[in-house]
Amino acid sequence: MDENKELEMNEEIVEEVTEEVTEAEECACCEGECKCEEEPCECCGEECECAEETCDCCSAECACVEVEEAPAKKMDKKTLGMIIGAAVLVVLIAVGFATKVLPWNKYNHMGYINITGRTLGDIAEENGIELKELKEQYGLPENMKASTKESAAYYMMPVKTVAAMYGMDFATMKEMLGFGDEITEDTPWGIAEGETTLEKYVGKDNFEDFKKEYGFGEEVTLETKWKEVRKTVDKASRKKYKEQEKEQKKQEKEAKKNEGKEAVPSDAEVPIDEAPVEEAPAETPAE
Repeated sequence: MDENKELEMNEEIVEEVTEEVTEAEECACCEGECKCEEEPCECCGEECECAEETCDCCSAECACVEVEEAPAKKMDKKTLGMIIGAAVLVVLIAVGFATKVLPWNKYNHMGYINITGRTLGDIAEENGIELKELKEQYGLPENMKASTKESAAYYMMPVKTVAAMYGMDFATMKEMLGFGDEITEDTPWGIAEGETTLEKYVGKDNFEDFKKEYGFGEEVTLETKWKEVRKTVDKASRKKYKEQEKEQKKQEKEAKKNEGKEAVPSDAEVPIDEAPVEEAPAETPAE
C-alpha cells in the first residue's frame, strides 16, 4: 500500500473514533472529554469558569483549560504513521473501557445539577427497598440505572407523581403553576417545572427577595421561566448543602472524639457548695 494513502487512512480512523468518544463522553459543561460519571463536571462548575489544572471529579486534565501549544516540529512520514497508529490504539482502548467499565448513563447528562451527590441506588439502599420497587413507586423509566444521580431521577418523575408528593392532583398543580396544554400528567417534572414563570413559581411578593438571594439583576423578570434560573439556584443549593454536610461531619467527628470521656474536676475546681467541710472538734465542757 502506498505510504501516503496509508497515512490518510490512519488519520481518518483517528477522526472517526475520536468523534465517537466525544459523542459518548462529552462533558455537558465544557463540551470537552469528561472521563468520569460526574454530571455536571465539578472542575468548571457547570460552565467554563475555571482555571484548574486538574478536574476534581476525575483527576484528569480539565478540558476547560486552554494550554499553549508548543511550536510544531516537522517529522518524517514514518514517525507520523507510528504516532497515529498508537493514537488509534489508545482511543480504541478508551472506547472499550468506557463501554464496559463506565457504561454511558444518558440520564446523568441532561444538564441537571446533583445537589446531594446521591444516586438512585443510594436512595434505594437507604430505604431498604429494591431498585425496581423504587422506580415503580415514583414512575421512573425501567431502564434507569442505579448510578443515576438523584437530581436526574427527580426531574424524570412524571408531573402526576410530584403533584401527589405535594398532596394535590395534576389538575390542581396545572392551574397553580400555569402549565400550558403541552404539559400532561406524564410529562417529566424537569420539563414541566422549567416552563413555569417566576410569577407563578416564586410569587410577586417574594420576587425581590428571591432575586437578592441568588444575585439576579434586572434581566430576570416575573415572566422569566424557571429553566432560565434553575442552574443558578441549584448551584447555590448544592453549595449550601455541602457546607451543612461538612459542618455535620465536623460535629460528628468531635462527638466521637469526646465519646466516653467524662470531665473529672480537680479539687481546685470543685464548687464551693460541694467542697468537703471539715467538722470542728467537739467543745470540751468547762471544768
